[in-house]
Amino acid sequence: MGKKKQKFSGTNLRILSIAYANKRIDRTTYLKLRTQQLGAIEFNKPIPELPANLMEIVVPSIKVDAPSGGVSTSGGNFVWRYVAIAALLIAASVTGLWFADVIPGSKSEKPVQIRQLEPVDYAERLLRNPDWNERDINAFLRTWGTRTEVAKTAARNSQWYLALENEIIKRINKTRLQLERNPDLQAEQRELARLNRFYGQLTSN
Repeated sequence: MGKKKQKFSGTNLRILSIAYANKRIDRTTYLKLRTQQLGAIEFNKPIPELPANLMEIVVPSIKVDAPSGGVSTSGGNFVWRYVAIAALLIAASVTGLWFADVIPGSKSEKPVQIRQLEPVDYAERLLRNPDWNERDINAFLRTWGTRTEVAKTAARNSQWYLALENEIIKRINKTRLQLERNPDLQAEQRELARLNRFYGQLTSN
């Protein structure tokens, strides 16, 4: 019987983000430790421990235990805020535009203003959809890749980022469990590789 594969939670990566944002570690140390964490995740090796002085950092808690069709979180106020935000994002994704008032035939017509979608928009789209496709993942990664290092560090403490990170982790662990039972499942092997790649690009600078 094969060796049981290790689950991971992403907590160490959040600790590193918090430590770097609060200048408790420099960029060189931050990148070195993140590379060690991501390398272990990518190659399914034991997750290395962080330095003892970083383990005292408290990670903001967010419980995400989503069913296949969405995300469920603890905390009544947050749930209602989450539902409200999701509703607004659905409307925005359907229209994709912010229109100025236009009177047909009038000289006062204004040009249509197109709203640039943000990483949070694509993240919410992924979290609403149980079946992830390359188009949505790549759309998120394109906008994420245009963000500055400072913006990414700030985003990693946001609720939408933590929800997306937890969903990826949940899917990775589910796929690993399927492969433990049947290592020859080629579709699951491809899915695990895709999820690991997605997670690596999400959590790296």
